[in-house]
Amino acid sequence: MRACRRAGELDPQFALAWAYLGQLSASLYGYGFDGSALAASARAIAEAVRLQPDLPEAHLARAFYLRQNNATP
Repeated sequence: MRACRRAGELDPQFALAWAYLGQLSASLYGYGFDGSALAASARAIAEAVRLQPDLPEAHLARAFYLRQNNATP
């Protein structure tokens, strides 16, 4: 988690770091470790998709987010 945050700080255009941060944040929420992590997940995933719309990991992170949020696309 820290590594993804640090990567995003060092290179804000690093879409893969944002995607992984989004997926990890959704995991923290889903497993009950951080009730506020879902909002952070959504922001990170949105940034990843904005930076690189065709990045498969960004779409995987979004699917993971939707699953944790019990939502459908």
